Amino acid sequence: MPHKVDAINLHLKTKEGFQMNTKTSHSSRVRGTTLKTLAAAVAATLSLGANAETPYFDEALVFGDSLLDGGSFGLRFTNQLPSGEFAPVSSQLWARSLGLDAEPAIGGGTNYAIGGLTTQEILTTIIGDDAGEAPLGVDPYLAIAAPTARSLAFVDGGGNDFLQGLITDQASTSAAVTTLLGSVGALDSTGINYIFLSNLPNLGQTAAAQAADAAAGNQNFSATSSAGSAGFNQLLAMGAGSVGANIIPVDTAGMFAYVLSNIDSFSFVSGDIGAPIEQQFMCYDDGIDGPATPGVDDIDCIEHPLHGIDGLSPDPDMLIFNDGVHPTATVHAIWADYLSDIVNAPRVVGTLPQLGLDVARQQLQVAGDQFSEQRGKASEASWFISGALGSADIDAAGMPEDQHNSLSIGGFVPLSEQLTLGGIISLGDQETDLSGGSIDSSSIGFSATLTYRSDALFVESIGSLALSNHDEVQRSFNLGPQQLRASGETDGETLAFDLLAGFDLMADSDTLLAPALGVRMVNSTVDGYLESGGAVSNYQWGDQELDSKQLRLGVIGKMLLSEGVSLQVEIFANDESEDGFTQVNVKNTTAGFPGYHLPGIYIDGGSFITADVGLSMSAGAGRVRVGYSYSDQGEGSNALRVNYSAKF
Repeated sequence: MPHKVDAINLHLKTKEGFQMNTKTSHSSRVRGTTLKTLAAAVAATLSLGANAETPYFDEALVFGDSLLDGGSFGLRFTNQLPSGEFAPVSSQLWARSLGLDAEPAIGGGTNYAIGGLTTQEILTTIIGDDAGEAPLGVDPYLAIAAPTARSLAFVDGGGNDFLQGLITDQASTSAAVTTLLGSVGALDSTGINYIFLSNLPNLGQTAAAQAADAAAGNQNFSATSSAGSAGFNQLLAMGAGSVGANIIPVDTAGMFAYVLSNIDSFSFVSGDIGAPIEQQFMCYDDGIDGPATPGVDDIDCIEHPLHGIDGLSPDPDMLIFNDGVHPTATVHAIWADYLSDIVNAPRVVGTLPQLGLDVARQQLQVAGDQFSEQRGKASEASWFISGALGSADIDAAGMPEDQHNSLSIGGFVPLSEQLTLGGIISLGDQETDLSGGSIDSSSIGFSATLTYRSDALFVESIGSLALSNHDEVQRSFNLGPQQLRASGETDGETLAFDLLAGFDLMADSDTLLAPALGVRMVNSTVDGYLESGGAVSNYQWGDQELDSKQLRLGVIGKMLLSEGVSLQVEIFANDESEDGFTQVNVKNTTAGFPGYHLPGIYIDGGSFITADVGLSMSAGAGRVRVGYSYSDQGEGSNALRVNYSAKF
């Protein structure tokens, strides 16, 4: 489809690039309202940085144009503060949310975005030109590239190809898209595993396009601009799959559309005040000194008569556009919130398989309590009922606390003097609170046990299956003043096997002291699902799987304190073979891009200690045992269990 955008350039006289009009006649003004902008930016940065303790990424690389330019030449393409400084742009806030920096590459940083760059020039900042140089003397990234496995890049571009008249039809659109994807491919070739790629906002819904329509008295300019950017985005999404990189789509078009459709909830001005265009398309700075001049065709945009820089009550926080095409600092903060959610969302959903592991371990511990009670005794038919309360802090998932409770009933039947067969049914529920959401789950578990006991040697085995229903998986995130919630539900399954062997060094006494060696293997799977309710940030989540393999070496003790009262202690050094970040498969449901993956939670492998203490006593015809267990794996976990057992 041809795009008639060449004519638009006669009217969209933007100051993209280095022709930004700073309006020196206003430079000495102290505008109190801009303090709100700065405060909002700082608050956004602090809120985004809440999870920055975990080093999910080593560095943030940025490649693009003015929308991501962190101030390559001392300017940022957003509101200038009274101090002469410029408010942070989205790329800076986004990087800070990750505990990183995205300062201009010209100053030695990792932000290569420069206002005015076309897709070809963006590519040149990465690969260099024929002489091996990048625009304005910046060393091309490939000349100094040293990415790690956790390097993260952000690529944006295409707007200047339209604004500079380089895109006039479908062929030139396709060429620009191919060039932009070439930048992604070049970054992928360096080994960068995570590449954010932004589509274009609707160019027809910019202040410049709307001002051009107002000057011409029709909708031709905005309509053709909208068609052009939509065509660009469609080709970008279609071509992303051919690059072979892990492209993380940033639906900037959808994000801006959501803001424009919810003006009032973001506290921006809206509606018709008798001007040629509606207020939401007016700008803060029209690029000329003096009162706003609606209908004049040589300006970037139509300045808001009240909240514009020359208005009666200047306040950029009330407006979406700083000039014809650049958003205000408030919109940059909203955009940064959206970018932050893209990274944080897998941390919430990636917790799900870990919850399955916790369910399985609790089932194994319930069986272990009965083994502890039976050691040193003759095999006998018995039954038990057990209740457990536990909590666990899951490392690197926004410091969540998992509260898990269960009720179990089971029995044991001797097959011989040495062999005993057992079965257990468990019902459980979990409530997991995260900084970015919550998960409510329920489960049913089935365990089978087989034990061998001689005078000194004992071998205990457990096999279990747990079926979980995560009936409310909720993510919460901010877009400026709005808090949105995306929710869904899914099912999970956990298989576990535990084998423990010990040798009682004091088999002929009432005291048990046994070195023990064991292995524990757990596999947790979670079905993929589609979430809803998150507006611009809903995702299709893929299936997940998480394995845990532990080697256990420790000592088991049991002592008779008095008639009918015994103390049991177990201390184990454990080695977890699984280590590092999990990967969560995701698909954006709004932008049409292929699926991608991002880090989920961190599995703290290596060595850790577990300890269990139990006190059992006679209670009528049976026995009551109270047990407490602790593990220092990750951020730590603990559980309290009470059970009653009796002979059949």
